[in-house]
Amino acid sequence: MQLEFTQSPEPARRYLKLWYFCQCIVTLIILSAALAVWFYNDMPFYGTYIFIGLVLIDILYYIIHPMLLYRYYYYRVTDSYIEIQKNWWFKRNEVIQIERIQYVRRKTGPLMRRFQLNRLTFYTAGHELVLPLLYDDTITEIESFCLAQLKGGDSDV
Repeated sequence: MQLEFTQSPEPARRYLKLWYFCQCIVTLIILSAALAVWFYNDMPFYGTYIFIGLVLIDILYYIIHPMLLYRYYYYRVTDSYIEIQKNWWFKRNEVIQIERIQYVRRKTGPLMRRFQLNRLTFYTAGHELVLPLLYDDTITEIESFCLAQLKGGDSDV
């Protein structure tokens, strides 16, 4: 099907930034509520520094993580296998043969639908492989290709 590793489309980066921004807001609300409870119960003041540290770590995580997910997460679908490559700190490749796939799950949500994105997960007997965010038509093409390969393959697995 394709020989080179492919990255998620550009709307995936915008989706990831928006999704992680929403998660950051929720986490900051929870930390603010915890800080209010801390002060309400007249706990020592050094807890404020702990909460400030947690907020800074939280903000850095939610800014950096979506950029890393978009930039260093590639996939490739060939005639016989599907491969995921994650190359940020440690290089990691995950490969499954198409013949070993037991079922496929497509995941989408309201925010993903707004950007016309889906996430495809392949399941085997003891492993699962999650593709990065892709367009609806690309996901449909990969699903139909894998199902066509499975229909034509051996069933001795």
